[in-house]
Amino acid sequence: MPGNALATEIAKEPEMLINAINKIIEIANYIQQRKKLPLEGTNSIKDHIHTSIVAFMAKYYEFSPRRYKLTELCSGCGICKKMCPIKNIELINNKPIWKSSCTYCLACFHWCSKEAIYMNNMFIKNRRKYHHPEITINELMAN
Repeated sequence: MPGNALATEIAKEPEMLINAINKIIEIANYIQQRKKLPLEGTNSIKDHIHTSIVAFMAKYYEFSPRRYKLTELCSGCGICKKMCPIKNIELINNKPIWKSSCTYCLACFHWCSKEAIYMNNMFIKNRRKYHHPEITINELMAN
């Protein structure tokens, strides 16, 4: 999702969504025709090392469960718990507690109706909440 793409400028999100739709159509056509889609990127050792370092930093530092914070606006509604696709959030005394299995989808961050969840890290703390224009919270919670 563009709202989770840490290096993406907010102004570029609409363009990214249009490009994503076109890419999905292209991939679907390849699947229907049972063709192989050429790999994108350089697939170099340098890229693999960079990706590994970024993944390590994200998991153990930037997106660690200890980075999730609440403001006094949290009402204990439980939307964050319902939005978590891996059931990594517990409500204790009507406040979310993040366990250790977070996949960093940031659904709790983006869909908190009170905007009470924030992350104390350099990437997310100033991000606005992102909601895909074609998906509602009710559709997400129905699954």
